[in-house]
Amino acid sequence: MNPLAHDLLALLVDLSEVHSRERVLTSFFDAVDRLIDGITIRPAEAGEEHPGETIPIATRNNVFGNVAIDGDTSALPAGVLPLLRNAVRILALILEKQDQDAVLADEKLRLELAVREHTAELSQANRELEEEIVEHRRTEEALRLAQKMEAIGELAGGVAHDFNNLLTVIAAQGELMEREVPPDSAVADSIKLIREAVGQATGVTRSLLTFSRKLRVERKPVGLCSVMERGLCMLRRSLPANIDLLAETSADPEPWVDADATQLQQVLLNLAVNARDAMLEGGTLRVAVRPTDPSSGSGARVRMCCLIVSDTGTGMSPEVQAHLFEPFFTTKARRRGTGLGLAVVHGIVTDHGGHIDVETAPGSGSTFTVYLPTIAAPAPSAAPSSRAAPAGRGERILVIDDHQQIRELIASSLASSGYEVLQAADGDACLEAVQREGNTISLVVLDVDLPKRGGLDCLRAIRARGMDTPVIVITGSVEAELGDQADDRTVLLPKPFQISELGRMVHDQLKAAPA
Repeated sequence: MNPLAHDLLALLVDLSEVHSRERVLTSFFDAVDRLIDGITIRPAEAGEEHPGETIPIATRNNVFGNVAIDGDTSALPAGVLPLLRNAVRILALILEKQDQDAVLADEKLRLELAVREHTAELSQANRELEEEIVEHRRTEEALRLAQKMEAIGELAGGVAHDFNNLLTVIAAQGELMEREVPPDSAVADSIKLIREAVGQATGVTRSLLTFSRKLRVERKPVGLCSVMERGLCMLRRSLPANIDLLAETSADPEPWVDADATQLQQVLLNLAVNARDAMLEGGTLRVAVRPTDPSSGSGARVRMCCLIVSDTGTGMSPEVQAHLFEPFFTTKARRRGTGLGLAVVHGIVTDHGGHIDVETAPGSGSTFTVYLPTIAAPAPSAAPSSRAAPAGRGERILVIDDHQQIRELIASSLASSGYEVLQAADGDACLEAVQREGNTISLVVLDVDLPKRGGLDCLRAIRARGMDTPVIVITGSVEAELGDQADDRTVLLPKPFQISELGRMVHDQLKAAPA
């Protein structure tokens, strides 16, 4: 092979591996200048008139046009110029291949970018779908929980109604027995225990109804130590034997708060249940009530007191603590928690003008400190008297209640107090007695929940007859309200009540009635 041809071929083979157009052209031009004496080769300018040889570099995209050979081409050995022309043609193929490779690389990059973009879009869509699925499941769970709570509420309301009827009978019989025995006898002590048990049972009913959201909020001045002591009585029965309960609830002076006592007990119970679940292997639960005096967020000093509930359980990580009071957030195993307990606590405390501090760390237990604004202790008030009200003067009283024991108990106690008593067991019998006896009835004791015709319907019918007779509405339902029937001639008396309380109310209503 011609040595020049060999060198040009080797050059072109090497240049076929170079990816830079500028390096390919520069290397080719330099090599030709070096290999062939007497001539130089360079790019021809556009529109240039060149007296020497011009060789076109024909590529599909016409990126490069012609090369010019400067020098005396007639003095070149035979075959050199054709060899050079062939080399330039091969150079054009190399440049064309580079162009195609560049196009392919650009297309590949474009496709890769498009794939990445679509992959990112699909990933985002997948994340959004997963979030929608999670939210849908949470919504379904919330709906199931709401339906469950509604069912529990209905059940609790019915249980409370029946239970309050029974407590009314027990409390009334205990009060009547107390009147008949000497105050210093052993029987009197037993009766006192019975009445205290009735009071505790009433508190249990209220707690049950609070959990089912069937109880109206009733705020009034309460001693925080006393409220927590009553809550601890229920709490002790719900803790397993491997958890020690240490209580410190005797602050002096006792802090007073304007609050719903049952809701505060719910705060204690929810925090205690949360602590119990963090100590499955056992531990210590501490409950304390203390006065304190932290600064409020506004900078003014507000006297506060605090309820402290601490445990020696597993503790919580910062990530868990960040979501602690969110509804339905729980770290407990499936079917072991609803994620509502601490959310309810936060809602109650916030509604009472307080706030909660949490100190916790994994493996170090948790301490919840509930701060509540205090109020001045109210002046001591006389305990409600259980003495019988002043005797009646033969006034006719109509008693309507479908619960036979309560109806007969009320009737006998009123009769023994000097009243003439008529009885009815349902709504129809009530209206028949009203129509028959008319204005000879001085007062009506009317239960809300009656068969055949409800108590409030009977009350409306009585008023529709133009009767201004005083009516005492009694009810074992926690949701009963007088509504548009409330006036100074109609009062509501919730069950359980004391017979003496009913007697005083009857006397007061008759005394206020026009002659």
